[in-house]
Amino acid sequence: MTNPERNGQYTLSQYKTFFSENLGASNSIILENGHLEGDDTDGHIDTLVRFTPDSGLVIQSAYNHPTDPHYSGLSALVDECKRHLPTHKIYELPLPIVVNPKGDRLPASYANYLLSNQTVLCPTYQQPEDNQALAIIQKAYPSYKIIAINCLPLIQQFGSLHCISMQIPKGTLKPEIVQQFSEGITEYEK
Repeated sequence: MTNPERNGQYTLSQYKTFFSENLGASNSIILENGHLEGDDTDGHIDTLVRFTPDSGLVIQSAYNHPTDPHYSGLSALVDECKRHLPTHKIYELPLPIVVNPKGDRLPASYANYLLSNQTVLCPTYQQPEDNQALAIIQKAYPSYKIIAINCLPLIQQFGSLHCISMQIPKGTLKPEIVQQFSEGITEYEK
């Protein structure tokens, strides 16, 4: 998805050229639909759509709340994914409705999970949809272990599980590790 706050100077065509030239992508799909109220990431895809190892797509949907303001945008996202990737199996996640003590809607998404070593760490929000979301993610990742993580405290800060795995506070890594990062990708032998 595009957002003027994230490289807003590029057109969709320029994005696709950039991805081709810099990443070797022979095909790029830029989704135009889907948004979660309260999202302060400028449209990070990991809250909306995730690929599975077996040509599947896990999509944050709102099928369980047809009167919710997110319903039309998330339904359009599901349709858009089906149109762009017609051979992929679709796994729609129910939408949790989480608000903070002030009554503000929070960007809770079950798609904000974390993959690690044949394990899926799944956010839960102490909502009625939690178990259904876990079951859908298990279907999407049948050979993975599914572990539920209570992310209600995280979503109160407008983030979730995948979000907290992405930042490393300054000064916490050894200098030699920082040096490796500055030199690019490092492959480790098992």
